[in-house]
Amino acid sequence: MGNTGGYEGPRYQDPAQYHPTDQPQNRPARKGLYWTLGIIGLIVGMLLCFGACSVFFGAADEAAKQAGLADGIATAEAQENPDADLAEPPQQNVTAKVGETLTVTGDATEKWTLAKTELAARDEYGSKAEKGTYLLLSMKVTVSEGSTYICGCSLQLVGPDNTVYDPTYATIKNRPDLPATSVGNGQKVAGWVIFDVPNTALKDGRIQLRPNAFQDVYGYWAL
Repeated sequence: MGNTGGYEGPRYQDPAQYHPTDQPQNRPARKGLYWTLGIIGLIVGMLLCFGACSVFFGAADEAAKQAGLADGIATAEAQENPDADLAEPPQQNVTAKVGETLTVTGDATEKWTLAKTELAARDEYGSKAEKGTYLLLSMKVTVSEGSTYICGCSLQLVGPDNTVYDPTYATIKNRPDLPATSVGNGQKVAGWVIFDVPNTALKDGRIQLRPNAFQDVYGYWAL
């Protein structure tokens, strides 16, 4: 048919010439939206963190105030009654006479008795005392509570010039040593502790008792 009135009919695009990039693009608008949402989320997160930190530090501050108040009350009570929580210290530096007993309390209750003293010029092998004379102490020790280690090494002689003498290893016939051993509740030991000392140490000298591992002096026997 021939051309009627110049109408050419509808035009169709060739599918082979279609490209998706020819469509309108909305990506810049979406990108801006993402940035906006991200900023809002960050602000919300910061507000939540600030609120949580405020609650935490507020509680910590309140606890510190309560602790300070408690310390203040305890301090005031201590000032009103300074001896309220102080245990009575054990009696120390007691001076006894020969024949008397010193009682030591701690992990165990120990009763140390210096029954008597003797002097000797020679040991059981006939050797003379190197420093002057042998001082012999007849000791009895009883444990009434707990258990402890008993040893003649707990005793020392203090001369009038405050020179300290330890026991000697010399032995005297028929004078058995005080055994070094553990002693339990209700048990006792007895024996002799021997010193080699100058004669000048005997006059106004003292026997001191150090019954614990810290070597605290508990008391004395005057000679």
